[in-house]
Amino acid sequence: MKCIELNSVGDFDRWDQAKLDELRNLGKNQSGPDNVIYQNQSYKLSFFGLEPYERLPFRIMRNSFDLICLSGGLAISSFSNGGISLIMYDKGEHVHHTLGTKEYIHDVQNIGRKPLVMAIIEYSADQELVEI
Repeated sequence: MKCIELNSVGDFDRWDQAKLDELRNLGKNQSGPDNVIYQNQSYKLSFFGLEPYERLPFRIMRNSFDLICLSGGLAISSFSNGGISLIMYDKGEHVHHTLGTKEYIHDVQNIGRKPLVMAIIEYSADQELVEI
């Protein structure tokens, strides 16, 4: 994964008002992708696909997770801390995020010409992470 910072952390000056409103109104119970394929006490497996220019709204991730890009592609992600990043994924690429007690709030928009397909493995808070 290659990541280019487009907007600095803490700088909301260039943010679109609609995104700021969406972030402010984000429900505290809203979390992760809704399309769960499998879930048990240890982990939850979800996936999402975005057509070109389609956007997934802000989500709250509370547990550590692995993100696997099944298609490769190009995306822009905005974060609750003001940061905005351009992210380039290779097909099959895997990224791990350890959250601990932090929350990870972000959106994602496919800015590529082809569908962007991702799988997410979210681990239970007490689950020891397994290297994949």
